[in-house]
Amino acid sequence: MIFYLLLASISLLLYYNYIYKRRGLPPGPAPLPFLGNILALATENRWETKFCEWKEKYGSTFTYWLGEAPFVAVCDYKDMQKYFVKHADIFSDRMDLRSLLELSRGGVYGIVMTNGDSWKEHRRFALKTLRDFGLGKNQMEERIITELHYLLERVNKALPAEEIDFFRYSDLAVGSIINAIMCGYSFVGDTEDEFYRLKDCSKEATRAVGTATAGLVFMNPYLMKVPVLNAEARIGVDVTKEMISYFDRQVEKHLKENDYTQDLEPTDFLDAFLVEREKQVRSNGSEGHFSLNELSNVCFDIWSAGQETTSETITWTIAYLILYPEAQEKLQTELDTVIGSNRIIRNSDRPDLPYTNAVIMESQRCGNIVSQNIPRAVTEDITLDGFSYKKGTVVLPQISVLLQDPKIFPEPEKFNPDRFIDQNGKLRQVEELIPFSIGKRICLGEGLARMELFLFTANLFNQYKFSAGKVPPSLKKESGASSKIEDRDLRQNYCAFIEVTAINFNVFRQASRDVLSQQVAAALTFLKFDGAIFAQVAPSPRCLLAYVPFSPWCPLRLCALFDYVPSSAMCPLRLCALFASVPSSPMCPLRLGALFALVPSSPRCLFA
Repeated sequence: MIFYLLLASISLLLYYNYIYKRRGLPPGPAPLPFLGNILALATENRWETKFCEWKEKYGSTFTYWLGEAPFVAVCDYKDMQKYFVKHADIFSDRMDLRSLLELSRGGVYGIVMTNGDSWKEHRRFALKTLRDFGLGKNQMEERIITELHYLLERVNKALPAEEIDFFRYSDLAVGSIINAIMCGYSFVGDTEDEFYRLKDCSKEATRAVGTATAGLVFMNPYLMKVPVLNAEARIGVDVTKEMISYFDRQVEKHLKENDYTQDLEPTDFLDAFLVEREKQVRSNGSEGHFSLNELSNVCFDIWSAGQETTSETITWTIAYLILYPEAQEKLQTELDTVIGSNRIIRNSDRPDLPYTNAVIMESQRCGNIVSQNIPRAVTEDITLDGFSYKKGTVVLPQISVLLQDPKIFPEPEKFNPDRFIDQNGKLRQVEELIPFSIGKRICLGEGLARMELFLFTANLFNQYKFSAGKVPPSLKKESGASSKIEDRDLRQNYCAFIEVTAINFNVFRQASRDVLSQQVAAALTFLKFDGAIFAQVAPSPRCLLAYVPFSPWCPLRLCALFDYVPSSAMCPLRLCALFASVPSSPMCPLRLGALFALVPSSPRCLFA
């Protein structure tokens, strides 16, 4: 009897899993009970690799599963137009992640993950405010060029004597642009550390939320209580909270310094929001959707999108042009011929530089920085193309697959800007190139990002020739919510891990000595590589560090003298030595996520 009951139960489970729950949906890989296709995705460093396989096998619209949640991926451009433009009202909501948002944001706030009147009002307000601050106009261009000048000054001071980590400079410049818009100041001097901490958090968040286990937990919130399985999701939640707390402090600072009951002329986004909040209170008796919690979360959404995607695209552009020197030479020939090197290139020069534009477009296509687009949810039951979608079903434009479609982009694995140049040497627009998404959820900062990408790319390559250091940039992508060049360490035998391949500059296109690599080889002093400041690296398993950011790939956090170690669930060696002071930290269950006075040598520490 028990055997037959067990057999019947298994049969019902298999019927439900492989037939019943998949009825009406597009075809796709068979999901495992409770896990869905998470194991198949976990084997890939980049999810779009598996998505491309599934597209070839099941068609341009297919279904995959994260746990018990179906995800319908639309990979064909014409289908995307049908779903997300023609039927935009039905396919523009975000999926319901209320439990996750309450953990990470304190509620359903912001622009990116909200729906309904709140989303519409905040998106409309953000677009209007950005336009008022000069989005797409000379005023915004001047902001960008100001930071570009600072960037060039920093680079010129570092050259020609060193091989340098250029991305640290470019990240700071892009971060300063969006921070000046949002909070009213650039990251200069003492405030630079603020940026690098925010950058570390943003990087860790995009990495964590893009993992297969985090995806499984987010789609099945009850798994947030399961140890080990919830590790990546917990990191994503914690670093998101830390970033939002930064904007909480900025809001508090603005409220202390300004009286918004008076008629003020806003100088940044925070000002504009707080002025509107006061207007809402005066006219309606309440702040409506313009609460202080909303403000911090809206700032987080805009800041993260404005910094992360632009910064990563610039990184990919430099990396591809280092590894494809013929494309870099062709780009610089155009710049020399049309512009010369005696002036700053302006946005008005863009129509005269077709190959420069083509390089940017190809970098966006090849960089392909969003592996899986943010899920959208159907607002009502609908039948389309013979498939039945119930209200709440996740349907998303899988743009990462579209950008690798060989029918649109022949030999998609190759970096070839000439694919965007026609036979007359003019720029060829390809409507399928949609790196800023499609429909009502298209990136609201597209205008700013396009201007930044053009001005940075044109001016940097007009001033410098970029070449590889001892360790060339890798085109292998890290997994995560946005793609990044794989991190590398420069000296694996040291108790130190250095992020991002160093880039060797030739100032004014003249060769320079490879000093930094000599320093690393000789184990001499060097500083600041992408958030980690190394006071000394010796050819023995011991090192002296001033600051270690969130870094899941470094298991040796406590093997030296530390001034500050942030909390992280990713360090298995927390207890490997003696500590003079370990204050409690709510983010760290082992109470070691705070200040360390000293980590001496100890027989309990294998690496000390």
